[in-house]
Amino acid sequence: DCTFVPLRPPSRDGADGLALINPERPPLKAEAELWRRNGWKLLNAPMPARLDRPAFSQSSYWLSMNLLSLSETTLVIEE
Repeated sequence: DCTFVPLRPPSRDGADGLALINPERPPLKAEAELWRRNGWKLLNAPMPARLDRPAFSQSSYWLSMNLLSLSETTLVIEE
């Protein structure tokens, strides 16, 4: 499901946690507020580079929200 992707947790030194959210399926206001109260910043994911899908695909084009974290400063994302 490509609705919510945590990127980093809140830190003990006060830095916000970061999470990507799907702008087409945002969390309910009460849910978003719960995350914010607990030190998370919610970022709208950018629109996918490609909106087309192969024939008979059951996947959302929001699969582009998937990423691979290599380190605290390096992510592999859709180009």
